[in-house]
Amino acid sequence: MPKVELSKDETDLLQMINQSVPASVRQRYEMLNEKLHEETITPDEYREFLELIDQIELAHAERLHQLIKLAQLRNVPVETLMNQLGIRQPALG
Repeated sequence: MPKVELSKDETDLLQMINQSVPASVRQRYEMLNEKLHEETITPDEYREFLELIDQIELAHAERLHQLIKLAQLRNVPVETLMNQLGIRQPALG
């Protein structure tokens, strides 16, 4: 398989795209989400839950922004780039 040479811009964008929400944030979100569905969440936990949602959504928006920039750099549609990188679109709902 031939070696692919990436520009510094592509490398930087790929590193940002591959950064994920920390596991501790995801775990806390899941725990609070479960408490919400069980109706055992406290008001303080609910505020924390909303803050985590904001944090996760901001991270997803930033990732999409970096995907758009890389797609433009490579002159391909974002969907094509996502397929090339093996990135699935998140499920809605």
